[in-house]
Amino acid sequence: MTGVFLTGRKSGKIRIFIIAGVLAAILAGGAVFFFKSKASKSKGAKAHAKKLEEKPKELVPLDEFIVNLADPNQPRYLKVQISLEIIADKKHKNLEEEKPKLRDAVITVLSQKKYNQLLSAEGKAHLKEELKMACNNVLGHDKVQEVLFTDFAMQ
Repeated sequence: MTGVFLTGRKSGKIRIFIIAGVLAAILAGGAVFFFKSKASKSKGAKAHAKKLEEKPKELVPLDEFIVNLADPNQPRYLKVQISLEIIADKKHKNLEEEKPKLRDAVITVLSQKKYNQLLSAEGKAHLKEELKMACNNVLGHDKVQEVLFTDFAMQ
């Protein structure tokens, strides 16, 4: 009887090692797949960013904006000068025609802001992203690469 009992233990141990080996192989395969797909995605993003960097860019000044901020209890004003860094494109060689639409989009975004939202660096960075999205809606997808404040004062 002891011989049968020992044989059962040995086969049980072998089963455990086989199951552990199969699980390890599955986990290793999953890890390889995960990291390989993540690397290929980041390569695609890097290639897209490199394409955008290679295209010539130009700075488009939008002149000065003076807007009332959306503070209800106290009149607050924002004076800001903005330049847009855009990808130079034959379609948009003459941006003078688009400037009124761009200025309108900027005024719409600026006039919705409150004084406290724009005090911090994070608030200004968030504003830049909102302005970038608004201007890209006017010009087309990803034309505006960066929004630059050349003057910024609030009262």
